[in-house]
Amino acid sequence: VPQQLYARALMLNGVPGQAIAVLNKALEQHRTVGPLYEDLFKLCMSTGNLGGAERAAIALRELKPEEANPVYLHGLALLTSGKVAEARPLFEEAMRRMPGSFEPRQALAKVLVLLKDHDGARKLLEEANAKAPGEPGPANDLAVLYLEKKEGAKAERVLRAALAKHPEDPALALNLALALVQQNKKAEARPFVARALSSSDAD
Repeated sequence: VPQQLYARALMLNGVPGQAIAVLNKALEQHRTVGPLYEDLFKLCMSTGNLGGAERAAIALRELKPEEANPVYLHGLALLTSGKVAEARPLFEEAMRRMPGSFEPRQALAKVLVLLKDHDGARKLLEEANAKAPGEPGPANDLAVLYLEKKEGAKAERVLRAALAKHPEDPALALNLALALVQQNKKAEARPFVARALSSSDAD
């Protein structure tokens, strides 16, 4: 536990390389402690060390073969690495194991968008949004697909429900502004544009 907390402190202090080294050293002594692999996965993903993230996810799957989350994490590492075809069956498996969760549905929808199956992605995102209507991730992804089809009213409904729970989310505000503009509600869009512009998120 001290090694794990030390690694987290290093990450918060902006030295992720040292944090990864501490976790790897801890795992040499404690190879069956799942949370260490989970922290290592998050650290590797956040620093772009996708090979390290994939190895951590595989090790976690071997340690906990009955659990769904390691399968989902493995899929995320593959998808982020551009291994779309390899990620797809992992997200499908994670969906079967976690039928009530929105995360694998949202991830599989990203795969389908990359494969140009926008109808399939839309269906999955509608399911994900129904399971977690206040979650920004599926709401934003679904709204983008609605906007591509010029369905601004549908996008507006989805985004307003999520913004009610996450009023400071800049992506929700930006997408809602786009949905309103698409419906010629430019005056209503202005405060959401301002909210998005006030964000520290450069994207």
